[in-house]
Amino acid sequence: MKIRHKNINIYIISIIVIILFLGLSLNSCRAKSPSDEGSVAKESGSISEEEENKVESAGGNTGQNDSGQKELDAEEELEEKETEKEIPVDPGKVVQENENIRVTSPLQNQVVSSPLVITGEARGTWFFEACFPVKILDGNGEEIAAHYATALSDWMTEDFVPFEATIEFEEPDTEIGFLVLKKDNPTGLPEFDDELVIAVRFE
Repeated sequence: MKIRHKNINIYIISIIVIILFLGLSLNSCRAKSPSDEGSVAKESGSISEEEENKVESAGGNTGQNDSGQKELDAEEELEEKETEKEIPVDPGKVVQENENIRVTSPLQNQVVSSPLVITGEARGTWFFEACFPVKILDGNGEEIAAHYATALSDWMTEDFVPFEATIEFEEPDTEIGFLVLKKDNPTGLPEFDDELVIAVRFE
């Protein structure tokens, strides 16, 4: 009888242990339910979507910036071309006078017609054999007439000497033009070149 009681006790204990083990397994399965796994997957998926949206947004902004920059570059290039067309000579020299020559007529942006009388004074070093070249350009920088100015007094000096020139030309298609007075440079060396450019308007 004692042996039977012992065996029964062992069976009971074994059953209790099995029940406890099964209970723990069920609890662990419930802790990791499919619904929980789905929510975790959704959370990770939402993070990925947000990151993708940020990347797409950044890419779109970059494209817009590149497009805007290209438009600005195109506008600047167009402005440069228009400026070059309007002023084909060095803009820094479009003045009424410099340290070596002064023009009293025509004035800057004055309306001119043919024949054009040019008066002023220049240092003797601007002349060679009492004269220096003069030319008229249209608004595109094309030469439409050329002549020379003549000293009205002794030019063998470094002081200012009065001069005069009369130049005939055919009126160009452009509204603006340029009067160019060049220093006579018999040496042909570029370091001795000089010129004065005055913007004019045609009738």
